[in-house]
Amino acid sequence: IFSERLLVGGSFLLLMLALRSMTGGRVLPILALGLGSILFPYSSLFYSHVPAASLLFASFTLQTRGRYALADITGALACALEFPVIVPFVVLLLYRRRESWSPAGAARLLAFMVLSFAPQFVHNWLAFGSPFRMGYSLESSTAFEGMNTGLFGFGVPGLHALAMLTVSPERGLFFYMPWAAAGLAGFFTGRSFRETLRNDPGPLLVCLYIVLFSAYYMPSGGWAFGPRHLIPVIPFLALGLDRFASACPKRAFCAWLLILPGILQALVGLL
Repeated sequence: IFSERLLVGGSFLLLMLALRSMTGGRVLPILALGLGSILFPYSSLFYSHVPAASLLFASFTLQTRGRYALADITGALACALEFPVIVPFVVLLLYRRRESWSPAGAARLLAFMVLSFAPQFVHNWLAFGSPFRMGYSLESSTAFEGMNTGLFGFGVPGLHALAMLTVSPERGLFFYMPWAAAGLAGFFTGRSFRETLRNDPGPLLVCLYIVLFSAYYMPSGGWAFGPRHLIPVIPFLALGLDRFASACPKRAFCAWLLILPGILQALVGLL
């Protein structure tokens, strides 16, 4: 148990260091993500959400520095930990500079993806008879029957599920972390909507992931504290919060106020 918590907790620490490097060491976004988000309580559990978030954000950080091979490795590992992360990873790939693409680079990325998923495929083949068959399909509980519908449980997005994942007291992102709303607004601070979408993968990445899980058969995530499925993209909202707070002192004060309920919620999650 100690080694498992060390692995997840260590990935959480690496995520904080990556965020620090992207924000110039400013305290506000680090505090929001480190103490005022659901990543804090989940960093003490052996779930793949926090390691996937760490690897995806590392891929983004490395990509912004032009270190594409390492970005491919961390991105592929993030996808292997949680396959829906393929969606935000593809968004990151689409925002790469055009001159960075080459047949050799594409082949390298494909190889990393195959190697990252290979252990899971081999395990499924040996344990369940097919590389694409998951253990959920063998569960006797009716709770997991939805995994056999659509594409691994994903179907059509629903407004009810979207509301649950964003504003509801049950699993709402903005309920558990009110600062996330400022983070989303921060993506567009100081620049036009079109300019933001052209240059920043953050808002598209976050919104697509929320819509994706509004199409999941169990958007609540079963046993969970907050919207656990959305954890891989929450670090990007911390970047948006940093931009929001940097605009003016009034916004910075508002951001600090929004972090406080998130800290209280995260502490409750640790109980």
